[in-house]
Amino acid sequence: RTARVIDYVQRGESSATALTRLKAYGPDLVVLPYDDAQRCYEAPFRREVEEIVEAVWHDALNVLPPYAWRNTGAGESFKLIERIAGDVTDIYVRIGERHFRFADDIHLPHEECLRRVGASKVYWPGEPERSE
Repeated sequence: RTARVIDYVQRGESSATALTRLKAYGPDLVVLPYDDAQRCYEAPFRREVEEIVEAVWHDALNVLPPYAWRNTGAGESFKLIERIAGDVTDIYVRIGERHFRFADDIHLPHEECLRRVGASKVYWPGEPERSE
């Protein structure tokens, strides 16, 4: 309920033993499979697309080696190598002369990064968000 991982099932530990041990956390404990727990933990750290100035883009590009830096005819993207939480990191996108940032999974493909920005309300001010 707090989006915090406080314990996990040990390797080789039976489900029954784990549940008995975990009951000590009280009635508010929620037991989830690993992938679901990871998504709940990361959710508060994800951020929507925001437009940034070019100087912020270049500062981020030069602070550490970029991760998955791609430049295609459609646009350019890179991710910060340092993660915010779990697999969530800041993702930077340039389309034409405009620059954007959002926080999401470090493994998000370049094409999906461009699509997310291109479908955002920030990219199309005054229009409804596009889904493509």
